Amino acid sequence: PLPVDAPTYSMGLASTAVGETPFAVFNNSATTIFNEKQMGFGLSYGPWNQADGKWNTIGFGCYYNIDSKNGVVLGVKYSTIKFDEVGGTGSTTGTINPNYMQINAGYTRRFGNFSAALTARYLSSKLTDDMSGNSFGADLGLYYNGVVPSFYGSKWGVGLNVGGLGTELD
Repeated sequence: PLPVDAPTYSMGLASTAVGETPFAVFNNSATTIFNEKQMGFGLSYGPWNQADGKWNTIGFGCYYNIDSKNGVVLGVKYSTIKFDEVGGTGSTTGTINPNYMQINAGYTRRFGNFSAALTARYLSSKLTDDMSGNSFGADLGLYYNGVVPSFYGSKWGVGLNVGGLGTELD
C-alpha cells in the first residue's frame, strides 16, 4: 500500500522519525507525543499511476495528546485500483477492482526525551470477489527527541518501528 503523506515520500519511505504530521500513525506513532500542538488531523487523497490503471488512495490520520506524557492516535487508509483483465489472446476479458483498507489505533507514552507507542492494526484486502483476506497486527514504535542548544536550539530525532507483528492475510 502507498503512503498517504508527503513527508513519508520525501524521506524515501524511511519516516520513523518524522513527527510533525498526523500521518505518523502509519509510520511511528511514538513521534506524535512531541508535537507542540495538543491535537492534529490530516486528510489526504492521491491518484497514483494513472497510466497503468486508476489507483486512488485516501488517508486520514489524527493524534490527541491527553497530557504531556500520554497520547492516542487513529488512522484509516483506503486504496483502490481499477485495471483491465487481459486473457491469453491479449484481449480484454473484464475489469478487476481490488481494494485495500487499513485501520490503526494506538497509545503513546513519553518518558522525558524518549517515547514508546503500541499501535494495533486491522487490514482488509480484496483482489476479487473470490480472493479476499483480513489480518490483525501491531507495531511497536520507539523515538528519541534531542535538542542541540549550541546550534540555535535545533531539534533532532531518531526512531525505530518494529512493524507487521501479527497474523498473515487469511
